[in-house]
Amino acid sequence: MRARRLTRADWNGYAVLMIIGGAAGVVGVMLPWANEYTADNVNFSLRKPTEIAGVLSTQWGPPVLAVAIMIVVLAAASLALGPRRLTMAASALVVAAGVVFVVEAVGANDSLGFLYRPGLGLYVTLLAGILLVPIGLVSVSVAQFLRRHDEATGPPVP
Repeated sequence: MRARRLTRADWNGYAVLMIIGGAAGVVGVMLPWANEYTADNVNFSLRKPTEIAGVLSTQWGPPVLAVAIMIVVLAAASLALGPRRLTMAASALVVAAGVVFVVEAVGANDSLGFLYRPGLGLYVTLLAGILLVPIGLVSVSVAQFLRRHDEATGPPVP
């Protein structure tokens, strides 16, 4: 079996995945997190009734939106700068941001009780958080490998 070598393209791919995850968090905040109680377990309606407050007017929405925007900015900086010590720290922050997504989504779901059903935005945010944790971890390890490989080989000889 042939060993696969990690390249800058791998790093770029993980940065793009982090941008997509942050954008999913922003979209998740815009979608309803709670919806009318229906016979189904999930209400996939894109609209919420007027008596249900939007997530940005609750305690869960603003932190998720702020973290989602932070993820997009950090991932774009990581894409532009490449695998460096600073961008490795940014990838570690993406892991923490994924945990924030999950904790906020679970907290919001627990507060719904039996009056409402979880909405599509809650599930989008939860899924984005679950996926951002391993993406951030792998991104840190790829950056560390690429940095070590570049130090071992040295700069290219003209």
